[in-house]
Amino acid sequence: MRAWVNVKPPAHWTFAREEARRSATLGDRGLVLEWFPLTALPRRQLDWVKRVMGGGLPPRRTVGALEIERTETTRGWPVVLAKTELVGGPFCLRLGAFYAFFEHGGHALVQATDRAAWAEENAALRAMLLAGEPDFGELVVAIDRLYEDGAP
Repeated sequence: MRAWVNVKPPAHWTFAREEARRSATLGDRGLVLEWFPLTALPRRQLDWVKRVMGGGLPPRRTVGALEIERTETTRGWPVVLAKTELVGGPFCLRLGAFYAFFEHGGHALVQATDRAAWAEENAALRAMLLAGEPDFGELVVAIDRLYEDGAP
């Protein structure tokens, strides 16, 4: 059983579930959201951010300047938002959310290849990422999960 980052794309997005990731797309608007299982929280979080933001790049594309914002989710979990525009080709912007849930880390990544769609959906995508939370399923991640209603 895996624990996941839990983000909730709008119902009108097309959802896909795979073993190692979940994704949602907004029709043919050039917006893709992906989120992944939780892993051990990396000790070097900036290296983690750089690795994810630069992952799977097409040939001759590089990551532009990273804009980093440390904040909290709507439920108070620490999250780092990272944004970059890829260099060396047509418009492609990436917005990543890097979550810390106890000693677990997880991330979600938005990729936008349509500038107009990004401009329209930017605020909603940011809000969706900031509403991210852990889905630990049946895993015991804190002692209070051993008790029902907090009582032994």
